[in-house]
Amino acid sequence: MTAPSDASPLLRVSGLAKSVGSGLLLFAELSFALAPGELVAITGESGVGK
Repeated sequence: MTAPSDASPLLRVSGLAKSVGSGLLLFAELSFALAPGELVAITGESGVGK
């Protein structure tokens, strides 16, 4: 489900990066926008730092 294109984002993230203590880069340059009423789930294996 996506929000109408004319809706202002409730949250906008740009260029996010995450690394763990050992210096391992988990992801970089993550960008997204969430519109009001939009639902998002973050999934992954247990213990991987969600």
